[in-house]
This record gives sequence, C-alpha cells and structure tokens, in this order.
Amino acid sequence: MKRSLNWFIPLLFLAIESGAQTDSVPSFGHRFWISSGPVMSSSTPNLSFKDSRSLYGWQLGLTYERKDQVIYLRGSAIIDFYKYQVFEYNPLPDKLNDLTELSLSYGHRFHFKWGSLIPAIGLSIGDLGYRGAHTDTAQVPDFLGFGTVPVYHFDHRTFFYLGVPVTVRWLGSYKYLGFEFGAYCNFHKYADMGFTAAIAVGRITNYRRRKK
Repeated sequence: MKRSLNWFIPLLFLAIESGAQTDSVPSFGHRFWISSGPVMSSSTPNLSFKDSRSLYGWQLGLTYERKDQVIYLRGSAIIDFYKYQVFEYNPLPDKLNDLTELSLSYGHRFHFKWGSLIPAIGLSIGDLGYRGAHTDTAQVPDFLGFGTVPVYHFDHRTFFYLGVPVTVRWLGSYKYLGFEFGAYCNFHKYADMGFTAAIAVGRITNYRRRKK
C-alpha cells in the first residue's frame, strides 16, 4: 500500500492548490479533486458480500476533468480482517486474502440536477494474495501456554496482476466539497468487485452549469 500511495503525494498538493482558487479565476473547463474513503469488496470464484467472504480497506483517488472527460487515478488496499481474529478462527479456503492496487481509468461525467454520474474503464496493476485449498492443520501452544490451538495451512498464492477496472461513481458536490458513492468490478484472474464511499475535496463544481 505504501508503494501505491507514494504516487499520490505530488498529485495531492496539485489538487489542493487547484481547489483553493476562487470563482473569479477562469476555470477553462479544468477541474481537479482528491477523494478518500472506505472500500467493501469480495472476489471470485466465491463471490459473496457476507461478513465471512467480504474484505475491507481504503482507497485514495485523484480525478482530473476537462469538458466532462474524466481521468481517474486510484490506489486502494483491501484485506481479510477475519484472519486477524485471535479466538476460534477457522479461515475460509478459496478466498482473496489481500490486494493492493493502482489503476488509471478514462470516463465521462454526466450532469443531473441531483448530482453527476461518472462511468469509467481503464487498466490496473496490483499485488494479490489468494488463499486456496486447505492443506493441513497443526496444533500449536496457545499464547497462555495452557493448551493448544489449531493453525490452518492453505495453498497460498501471491502474484502481481494486470486487470481491467470498470467503475461507476455518483458525485454530489458544492463548490470544493463533495461526496462519492461507487461500485466497481476489476477483471483479472480472481476478479474482485465491491462498493466505495469517499469524501472529495478540490475544484469539483461545474460553475458554468450552475449559473445557467
């Protein structure tokens, strides 16, 4: 995740500087905003949004828009929080274990009275860990030393991937502050999909449309 977020440091300052401008400055159709918020995800081949199959994480995005054409740079990381439970945890086989991703997408912003819709498609690269079939179970001493606890071993796979992300975001905004809700599907060997929410800050509002 740290590797992915390093790409956003200079872009973050660019977005804040752009958002700090006043309405009196001509926009020339250029808008920038950053967005950040939680991600809820699941993956194939056992797609399910039940707690035992879901993964959770965080995303950071940068959006550039000119004349309703949108370029969207997004970094995210999701993990299986259930693997960190201490007591009586039986990990599920055939489940995405963790994923760190960086994607770049191109889309279009459609304006409505109640907000904007932004569909986009692009390319992604990621580092993925997948927990395959259960191989064996070992008994190890518990942390108090009074007994043993089972440790489950799996056919664990870790690799880099190239994917094709498809996203749809709803954006509601007022001047420099906005809220995003979205859904996405990232196509690769263990395709993951899910839902996002984010707070957006920057030059967001289309001022020409607001003045009509």
